[in-house]
Amino acid sequence: MARKANALLQQKKYDESIALYNKAMLEDNTHIIKMALIKAKETKKKEEAAAYIDPEIAEQHRQKGNELFKEGSYPLAMKEYDEGLRRDPKAKAIFSNRCATYLKLMEFPSALKDAE
Repeated sequence: MARKANALLQQKKYDESIALYNKAMLEDNTHIIKMALIKAKETKKKEEAAAYIDPEIAEQHRQKGNELFKEGSYPLAMKEYDEGLRRDPKAKAIFSNRCATYLKLMEFPSALKDAE
C-alpha cells in the first residue's frame, strides 16, 4: 500500500495518496510510512499554496482596495490589500497602498514594515 501511495504522490493525486498512506499505517505502523505520510501532506499543502497565487486576481483586489481607500473605508481597503498580498506576495504596489492605509489608521510600526 505504501508503494502505491508513493506512486499516487508522484502522479500528484494527493488526497488518494494520503488516504492510502493512512491505510498503510494501519497495516504497518513504521517510521518510514509516517514520514512518507507527512511528506505527502506537506507536498499537498505547498501545491495548494502555489495554486492560490495569481497576480491578476491580486491586481483586482488592489484596485478594489484603492476604491475603498478613496471612499475613506480604510479597514475594508486593508482587507482587500491583505487578500491581494496573499494572492501575490511580491506585489510592491500593494505593499505601498497598504502602507498608506496603515498611516491613515495610525498604525505607524506596521506602515514602516510595509514601506521597508
